[in-house]
Amino acid sequence: MLNSNNIEAPRIKGLGNYSCYTYLNRLKTPASVFENIETLSPFLAYHLKNLKLQKNYDPDFCYIELYNQFISVINDNIDRVFEKRRAELLKELASINGRKNFVRKNKDNPEYLLFLKDADEHSTPEYEREIHRQLEQLNQFVSSVFDSRLTA
Repeated sequence: MLNSNNIEAPRIKGLGNYSCYTYLNRLKTPASVFENIETLSPFLAYHLKNLKLQKNYDPDFCYIELYNQFISVINDNIDRVFEKRRAELLKELASINGRKNFVRKNKDNPEYLLFLKDADEHSTPEYEREIHRQLEQLNQFVSSVFDSRLTA
């Protein structure tokens, strides 16, 4: 775990520190991942949020420590940070498809009118696109965590 006393110590400067800054600054973290990071390490989340608001590189800030904690939190909690949310989104897509099939098969049955209205409202194309967008963001995030081009 990152020691809050070490993160602001101006002890590490140079290319490695700048590379860590660049990596963390370029990383696009989906909201669901960031929420998990906030729960797992509020200190890390606070500094990642501040990093995104920061206009310039600060050579006195220890980005290497922040990077190390970030990688540690992601690696140690990949199921919670990524897999669980991905499974939830895939389950929701399956539910959408199930609701669409239900509507299609029962659209002329007045007995199911109330259910059909609810199923139709929760299966809109916009909602389905949003689920796909969130899945894509998660996949891009996991790919980018290990993408060395972020520091190039």
